Amino acid sequence: MLKFLSALIPLAALFVAMPALAQGDEATRKLAEPCMACHGPNGNSQNPDYPVLAGQSWRYIYIELKDFKEGRRTDPVMSPMAANLSREDMIALGNYFAAQKPQGVAFKADGARELRRFGKAACAGGLAAIVAALRQVTGR
Repeated sequence: MLKFLSALIPLAALFVAMPALAQGDEATRKLAEPCMACHGPNGNSQNPDYPVLAGQSWRYIYIELKDFKEGRRTDPVMSPMAANLSREDMIALGNYFAAQKPQGVAFKADGARELRRFGKAACAGGLAAIVAALRQVTGR
């Protein structure tokens, strides 16, 4: 009987946690809605002016948002968007977009422009990070 109860406790905990997880997902999706205005549905931008967020690493998105918030990067649109985000919001957004499936892009990206934009990723995550980011943004 004790073995049965000890097996039942984790299952009961899962049922209790499921509504909280679902609420968290819905809250994060709502938090991500303003991002989708420029970065496209689920972070799949179809505009070369806005990078694809879908499938990027959560850490990359978090660092970019943090840099906009703290003034290390400036942009007339992104700086005010990031200004009111908490650390937890930035991590949640990073995880949300990292979990989205990247789709093909309908534009040809300017490789030199993207290299400048993602140059920081090379410093933060090495050459592999910049190559992966460029492939996602350019759809190659």
